[in-house]
Amino acid sequence: MSNKLPLIHVRDLSCFLLIGSFITIFFGAAAIEKSGSHLLLLFFLIFAFFLVTGLYFSFLKIMHKEFILRQSWHYILGAGVGAVTTFLLSTQLHLTTVISAATVGVIAGYLCPLFPSTKMKELAPSLYCGAFVGMTAATRISNPIFIFTAGLIAGAIFTVSQNIFTGHGGKLGSIAFVGSAVTILLLGALHVH
Repeated sequence: MSNKLPLIHVRDLSCFLLIGSFITIFFGAAAIEKSGSHLLLLFFLIFAFFLVTGLYFSFLKIMHKEFILRQSWHYILGAGVGAVTTFLLSTQLHLTTVISAATVGVIAGYLCPLFPSTKMKELAPSLYCGAFVGMTAATRISNPIFIFTAGLIAGAIFTVSQNIFTGHGGKLGSIAFVGSAVTILLLGALHVH
């Protein structure tokens, strides 16, 4: 009997650690921002860099060819489109973010299966994941280009975690949170508003 974990458990654990590390980094950065300590910030950024880098490379070791991002560009782009569509419905048509996201989800759920292409039929979940990104408060990300960027980040995470945590609630929202949080942190670090 082997002491190794089955591949699916290792992938589940790696994905959980990756998403968990982003959430930890986000809340840690918020705490540091409140304290105003530059030394604490520097230590935390170094720690976060090594944590994320280590998780990323360990995750790459167990990924299959089916997860390669260039083969799944339609999922990444779909999340970006879903994010911008939801954001524009909310900000330009003044719909609530919930109604905007639901509209994108319903339209994607009904239209995507009508296309003969297998890729289009499988696009609805990534569009809906992007819809969660588009629910980000306009006070946090006010530019559609940055919302699109957050959607692309979420789409990349969606692509990598596509066959992980299947059937578990909250996956798309967690992925959207990480995409939005990373974008907000990058915008803050670059002093872009």
